[in-house]
Amino acid sequence: MKKDTAYQVADLIRTTLEDLHEGKKKSLPGHLNQMRALCKDLNKRLANDIQDFITQVQFQMDYDFEHLVTEEIRKAADRLVKDLRSSN
Repeated sequence: MKKDTAYQVADLIRTTLEDLHEGKKKSLPGHLNQMRALCKDLNKRLANDIQDFITQVQFQMDYDFEHLVTEEIRKAADRLVKDLRSSN
């Protein structure tokens, strides 16, 4: 995997979590769409991790936005970051 792709994914995780924490719901679809676009440059494990993170964020946006960053989102982000580190 290219390092610039890993940095892009890491930055998108950071901005997504920040925007969730601050309640900036309108910016989240753009972040998630960028992450989806990056999936095609990644191995299957990372692509699955990204999809899991996206699914958790979308669920939060649609059904329980008041709680912002949930344990499920944190775990999905942690797993994705761990796998990003191990793939470089």
